[in-house]
Amino acid sequence: MVKNSKRTGTGGEARIHRSLLVALLTALAMGCGGVTDPNDGDGGTKDGSEIDFDTCPANLSCPPRPSPEACSGDWWNSAGRGQPAPADCPGVSSSCATVILGRCNAQYDDICKYRNCPGHIALNMKDDKDAGEEAWSIGKNDLFIACAAAGLLDNQCPNIVIGSPSEHIPTPKPGETGSVTYRELCQLNACGCPPRFSEDGGTASGSECHVTDGGP
Repeated sequence: MVKNSKRTGTGGEARIHRSLLVALLTALAMGCGGVTDPNDGDGGTKDGSEIDFDTCPANLSCPPRPSPEACSGDWWNSAGRGQPAPADCPGVSSSCATVILGRCNAQYDDICKYRNCPGHIALNMKDDKDAGEEAWSIGKNDLFIACAAAGLLDNQCPNIVIGSPSEHIPTPKPGETGSVTYRELCQLNACGCPPRFSEDGGTASGSECHVTDGGP
């Protein structure tokens, strides 16, 4: 009876050892301490590794540094000029205005809530081509990025915030141009201002692109 009990005990210990080994291997596979591999494809990363800058168009460089006069004023908010600010504008935590980049369209409304809101600078130009100087164009978009990268927008905070999660800014397939936001991030990267996404997926509360010494 003693020998049988001993064998039973040994088998139980072996099962415990196997369970501990499985748990250890699982922990190693998942990453100890909850550390996320920045290249595992899940969520945003602090180093912007989910944006493949190697696929940026070769001819898409940092826009020329504009003059302060070209950046002054609220020309970037032509669609909101003269309109009351939305009642649900996000709160402001500083005395400067935060530049917000990201997507605002029928598919993604990531930064729509920041448009025409005090304390935030989100490109908000008219889609009507007949609106003249108040109409959006790729040239105006490039100017906006150039002004932001150089820190020349009126009362601009030193950081540029990415308001869309990285999964909303996919790397375009060969032969495709990608979204305007992807173009903006490629331009910022070329300006020496690589976008940084927060670990929670790139929300505006934590993801920033740091402008160094006033940009290029």
